[in-house]
Amino acid sequence: MCIDGLLCGCNNALMKEFKAMYPDLKGVIDSTAAARINGYLGGNGSDAVLKEELQSYGLSDAGNKALLYLTGR
Repeated sequence: MCIDGLLCGCNNALMKEFKAMYPDLKGVIDSTAAARINGYLGGNGSDAVLKEELQSYGLSDAGNKALLYLTGR
């Protein structure tokens, strides 16, 4: 059960975007963007680098906003 509805919605939004980009799990596993984003979600990386790389991850504007929200940036 999701305690924070917005947080859960953001996670779902990111997963939907990755599923659209990579229909199979192997594609997500092999994705550099997914690995980088997972690192940021785990609290790693700097704000400056995330903001510099954000557009290169292939996310929509909503996905970018969700990522920034989930990482507290």
